[in-house]
Amino acid sequence: MVEIKKIILDKTGSTYIKTVVLFLVSISVIALFIQVMPVAFMKIELYKFGKELKRTVEINGTVGIEAKQREEELVEKYGINPEIEYSEVGDIDIGENFTITLKTKMDIGIWGIKDSVPLVEEVVGTSEVYHK
Repeated sequence: MVEIKKIILDKTGSTYIKTVVLFLVSISVIALFIQVMPVAFMKIELYKFGKELKRTVEINGTVGIEAKQREEELVEKYGINPEIEYSEVGDIDIGENFTITLKTKMDIGIWGIKDSVPLVEEVVGTSEVYHK
């Protein structure tokens, strides 16, 4: 009984174990950061994509050929092909608001678990064109 008590109270090697555990936790946090950061960067790219597309619709005052051409240019520029939904179709009169919703998915894998993360970006604009 006394020997078991001595073994339990003995602190030899505890610093080594603490160091190993701290190292493993640190590596896990770094690995998580490396896997999650691309999702944040993709969200930023999706926002910039939406902002540029919104500006095109604001200037032209219509969701039509110009917007479709700009979509294709932005797909080429950013290398992402989101699903795009417009709240208005056709001519949008001056001062009217419209919303563009961009949706895409990004695959991530953390510690052998693979999953798809949905990314949604919504931008709101106001038409600057008066249609007679």
